[in-house]
Amino acid sequence: MAEDMGEKSELPSPKRLEEARERGQIAKSQDLAAAIDLIGAVVVIVVLGGFLTRGWMEMLRRGLGSGSLSINAGELMQIVREVAMQSILSILPILAIMLVVAIIGNIAQFGVVFTTKSLEPKFDRLNPIQGLQNLYGRKNMVRSGLNIVKLAIVCIVGFSYLSRCLEEVAMLPILDVRAMVVIFGELLLHLVIWLLALLLAMGLLDFMFQKWQHTQELKMTKQEVQDERRSMDGDPQIKGRRLRMMRQIAMQQVNKTVPGASVVVTNPTHFSVALQYDQGSMAAPRVVAKGVDHMALRIRQVAMIHKVPIIERPPLARALYAQVEVGQEISEELYQAVAEVLAYVYRLEKEAA
Repeated sequence: MAEDMGEKSELPSPKRLEEARERGQIAKSQDLAAAIDLIGAVVVIVVLGGFLTRGWMEMLRRGLGSGSLSINAGELMQIVREVAMQSILSILPILAIMLVVAIIGNIAQFGVVFTTKSLEPKFDRLNPIQGLQNLYGRKNMVRSGLNIVKLAIVCIVGFSYLSRCLEEVAMLPILDVRAMVVIFGELLLHLVIWLLALLLAMGLLDFMFQKWQHTQELKMTKQEVQDERRSMDGDPQIKGRRLRMMRQIAMQQVNKTVPGASVVVTNPTHFSVALQYDQGSMAAPRVVAKGVDHMALRIRQVAMIHKVPIIERPPLARALYAQVEVGQEISEELYQAVAEVLAYVYRLEKEAA
């Protein structure tokens, strides 16, 4: 019934997946990429935050710590430019690290993809009605609902953590500034770690969902599978017609060459090899026809019609079929066995004469 209705019940083929990848249609989780980016940012801040803070404080101290209390506009602008330049130089390595983290986060999901098809203009996207349908479609509504649920989960986890730390938070006002900063920083770091772990877990779940949805969107009908197989392997009818033509050509070749053979060596039923040998013009016996099953039967039939001797030698027939192509002379390792067969044939012919 599914086949009659054209239901997409078959998993996407490798060819269909590759075509979708070339179009830029891949399974990607924005939540997982964002979680990886945030983890990278937190790690960079924890590792380099103290160093950067001290550097910026030193720059401000040098810029504003001059002995003169009066600074004109030119000097102030010079200080601002120096501080801005130093800040940019300090931030650039962090931005470079974050860029590398973002690239790794995306490559980990779908590998390296280079395509320009997703950049090609599609004028159907300019249709406002279609845009509204996409905006308020079921897919976007489900995504919005999931985002609300994720936000609620994050808020619940954050509130639960802070509620357990109320005593430590209440003690902050009675502490000195250094102790307050240390405790507040530890609390904040622990909260961030909990939230990042939660975001990473949700990102992994979302990635698995995106993979499943991607597979569902690319599913194929049975007819599409058959059409793709035909396009890759060729139409079965055409292949069958070619096979019949090749069989006819082989039959014609058998009808032409077997009557002139000296002997046919058989298996006795599965293999047949026709040998021809003329001592005056050939250095060694030559295979003029060979075949298995139906072709082997045809070789034996033609040999019987034209009174060509048929000798049963199963090991020799298999060896000749496997090692010697039609039109080639036999190898030296088969000389002895073939010579015995030819000698036996010549002896039978003399006795018959």
